[in-house]
Amino acid sequence: MNLRWDQLQWKPHKDHFLRGSQDWGVYKNELMFDLQSIGYVKGIKLTNLDKANFGSMIRRSVTDNPRRINEDLSSGSDMMKLLNKTYRQSSTIQAENFFNDLIELAYDGGNAIDFVTKFRVCVRDFKSTGQELADNITILIFKRAVEKRAHRWHYEASHTSKTEQWSLEELFNDFISNYSLKAFHNTNKYHPNRDFRVNNNFDNKRGDKANIRLGQIENRGKLAFKPKINQGEKNPESKNQVVCYICGKTGHYTNNCHSKRGTTQGPH
Repeated sequence: MNLRWDQLQWKPHKDHFLRGSQDWGVYKNELMFDLQSIGYVKGIKLTNLDKANFGSMIRRSVTDNPRRINEDLSSGSDMMKLLNKTYRQSSTIQAENFFNDLIELAYDGGNAIDFVTKFRVCVRDFKSTGQELADNITILIFKRAVEKRAHRWHYEASHTSKTEQWSLEELFNDFISNYSLKAFHNTNKYHPNRDFRVNNNFDNKRGDKANIRLGQIENRGKLAFKPKINQGEKNPESKNQVVCYICGKTGHYTNNCHSKRGTTQGPH
């Protein structure tokens, strides 16, 4: 199997250059992902040219200290083994830091997509140290992170999980869809501070009620009869809608009709 080295564009982000144990896991993942893009599969036998090209990739993307460790090596495979042996022990400490970042993450009620993205990054960083994190444990950590500011969704999700098996991706997608809708209704131009909780996945009736209330708010200013302005005084706008039953005209009540006066008073 020949690797397509001419198609490789290995330009790691400035934060992904290998400095030492603190970023070894992330660096290793980035490097292996790029190798896979040109046909590398774990376990395949590399030619001497492949090993040399691999070593060149590593030398171009490490700082001085990791480079000194590999001064006498030209094979990329040997370099990776030596770096892994050098930095693996400290990865345990790094894993603890990443795990602390993960369990301390908490949803603040803001953009749901941004929060899920941060959560994914924390999970990825933790796994990059070689540690394993099962999906069912990840789901528990995620629900714990959103419980305070998304307690209604947390309750519904926990209740549903008793009868249905959710994947991690389904959980993320459901949370994003629910709280993207919530954010949309919270920015309604009529009542920007009103909180309409719409939950399409769990309670469509609640969403319908919220939409009905939104329609009532929108049309509230168009109602013909408004509350009295002062006690005992009728709203002047409502008078324009009054129809006199004697003359059939609008704008006055029956007891103030001029036609009635003319017929009842008669000539002097």
